[in-house]
Amino acid sequence: MKKAFFLLMAALLICSALSAQKTYPKDWDETADWDAHVTFKGQKPTIVDFVNNYLKEPEDELFGGLSEMWNKYRKGKPQDKGDTLIVDVRNGYVCFKDWYEYDDEKSLSLTEMCYWNCSDGKHKLVAFTNRYWGEGKWIDGQYTGISFCLYNNAKRTLTMVSNTGEELGIVVKTGREGEISGYDADNKTYFAELNGKRTNMTEKEYHKFIDERPVVTYSLPRTGKTLKAIINTPSSHKEVLFEWDGMYFHPAK
Repeated sequence: MKKAFFLLMAALLICSALSAQKTYPKDWDETADWDAHVTFKGQKPTIVDFVNNYLKEPEDELFGGLSEMWNKYRKGKPQDKGDTLIVDVRNGYVCFKDWYEYDDEKSLSLTEMCYWNCSDGKHKLVAFTNRYWGEGKWIDGQYTGISFCLYNNAKRTLTMVSNTGEELGIVVKTGREGEISGYDADNKTYFAELNGKRTNMTEKEYHKFIDERPVVTYSLPRTGKTLKAIINTPSSHKEVLFEWDGMYFHPAK
């Protein structure tokens, strides 16, 4: 009798766990307009195959530069001065570093890619991030930020699911969300409006306010499941960590 009871309880717990298992929205498996089919040899793709797919048809300045570095790597040629490429197939991680230095001008463009096997057994989550340093600070530029694609193991396709990370649980608050600022021509003054409060400024005060605007950069893990977001200001760098549970991200405790 006791044995039957325990078997029944075990079955109920298993059913409960299965029903509570997280899933992705169905439309996340719908491919984009670009050719999202991933070609690879063997039983499953590696980070090299995902990079090949991302850089197959570069359409902008960032991807063009990454493509040149990647082609040199694939052909066994040395990288240009200031360029460094890390390819860690075992851990599913790639890092492109483009360091530029001429006279007093210095800049760094750092791009990372990695992927994780999802706990549903049906997908892989591919992450892409770029951060740019120039003029002595991190800059919120045209190509900077983080994005994610979902790889469907059965279909062998990639679908863009987030260009911010918010859909996967990555939410970073800087304290200046919803900010409105600029020049008020009617009142002939610079201004900033935050949380419903408006502050008028001189031109000097306004440019200082803009320079102190937080810039969020992201760092992908070469190993493990901890993703790092950094809130950068001229005087501080605050780290915000997120742990991946196999499907989504959660703030690290």
